[in-house]
This record gives sequence, structure tokens and C-alpha cells, in this order.
Amino acid sequence: MRPARRAARQVPRFDPLEPRLLLEGAAQGQALELFSVSPALFVENQGQWADPSVRYVHSGNGANVAMTDAGVLF
Repeated sequence: MRPARRAARQVPRFDPLEPRLLLEGAAQGQALELFSVSPALFVENQGQWADPSVRYVHSGNGANVAMTDAGVLF
């Protein structure tokens, strides 16, 4: 009978993310200024986002903006 063979140890590989801007720490005026530099294309939530209160989402240039019933989320 042959001894059990140990599986080779797998080392996880990490890929770098694209540059992003975190708007949650920015002042509201600064966040709006960053948002206004790109054309806004909003996509209607047709079930692709789990939160049903999200009506529309803009994803662009490192900023994600969600339009909800309660207001805008950066």
C-alpha cells in the first residue's frame, strides 16, 4: 500500500486593482466635484443590485453613485 501523497501547497495570487477614489471620506462639495468630471450614465436597477432601495447606479472613473428612495449614496 502506498502512503497518501500530500497536496502541493497553493499560494494565493493577488492582482492589483485599478486606481480608485474613496468618496466616503471626502467633503460633500469635493465628492460632487469629482463626480462631475465624467459624463453621468445611470443604469436602472433591474435586480442586478441586491438592495431593492437602489433605483439607479452610476459607475464611472473610480466613483460609484447610487440613487435610492432616501437620496444619493456615494
